[in-house]
Amino acid sequence: MRSIATFVLTACVVASANTMAESRPVEFWGCNLNEGKSMSDMMAVVGRWNEYMDTLGDGTYDAYLMTPAYGDLLVYDFLWAGGWDNLTAMGAETDKFYGNDGGTEMDAAFGEVATCEVHHLWMSTQIRES
Repeated sequence: MRSIATFVLTACVVASANTMAESRPVEFWGCNLNEGKSMSDMMAVVGRWNEYMDTLGDGTYDAYLMTPAYGDLLVYDFLWAGGWDNLTAMGAETDKFYGNDGGTEMDAAFGEVATCEVHHLWMSTQIRES
């Protein structure tokens, strides 16, 4: 009986570790455009941000800009979602991003166009692949 309990406990720990290993950190920003700014202005900053990100080398940060279609959470002009492969990649990418003045300059450029009131970090686990 003890060996069965040990096996079940070990299987649970391994399954839990595998689930955590597959989880990816994903950040969400809820943002509103500043007075007189448009999504065209935001996309111009996104273009500059993409160029800056390309200078950092092989990154693992995937980003999405989402605009509202319908629902109860239409309090923001857009949501920014970005995710890394894992927490280690998140730390390394963040260090690269702010490792010189470029990251601070990009933050300022975004701040000229939009105000982001919320910033959340969630752990995402893929449960289906198409």
